[in-house]
Parts: sequence; structure tokens; C-alpha cells
Amino acid sequence: MKCAMLVTGNGPIVIVTSYDTRENPELLERLKDQGIPKFLAYEIPIKWLRSATRVISRRS
Repeated sequence: MKCAMLVTGNGPIVIVTSYDTRENPELLERLKDQGIPKFLAYEIPIKWLRSATRVISRRS
């Protein structure tokens, strides 16, 4: 699994995907279908996301 922060025209989002790379044509097409034709992508270590979700769930 890969985790990435995408900086889009509407703001940043975080995605988790099973695609090997962020440049995968199928992933790019799916993002385009969702209204995200252009973006800057930064890979995030999956352990950071797991740590962040634990912190968020403790606050709830």
C-alpha cells in the first residue's frame, strides 16, 4: 500500500492506494474521474498515517 498527500486546486487530500506508483495510468484516470485532473503528490510513510489515525481516534 502507498500513502500520498495530493495538493489539488481545492486543497490537500491524503489517499491510500494499492497501486505501485503515483504515476500509474489507472490511478491517474480514477483521480481525473473524481475531479482531480492536476495535483502535486508527496509520498507519506504509511506508519505516519497509522500514527495520525490513532491520535485522532483517541480524541473522539
